[in-house]
Amino acid sequence: MTNIVPKEVICFLMLQRFLKQKKPKVFFLENVRGLVSHDNGNTFKIISNVLENKLGYSFYFKRVKASDYGLSQLRPRAFMVGFRDDIDAKDFKFPDPLPYKIQHESCLGRRMQ
Repeated sequence: MTNIVPKEVICFLMLQRFLKQKKPKVFFLENVRGLVSHDNGNTFKIISNVLENKLGYSFYFKRVKASDYGLSQLRPRAFMVGFRDDIDAKDFKFPDPLPYKIQHESCLGRRMQ
């Protein structure tokens, strides 16, 4: 039987390699909101543990609806921000929501009938 590695695992391994090699001061990740609860939260715990303990980043996450920030998308997403441990980010917080002001019609460039 052949072992097949899911593309999500490959993607996370590539992210780990990138962070280890490039050591950016800050990174931002976005994924489906279900990532946080996948496998009873174990997947997210592993991701958080690797980022914080293996790669040396503080790690913040929030479930976000883009529509809470003025964009025309209603699906909640998981937003994740990491700061390298030598960066003082103890006061980091995600921005407060903004009122939604854009109508879908304006995105299309015409009024809907």
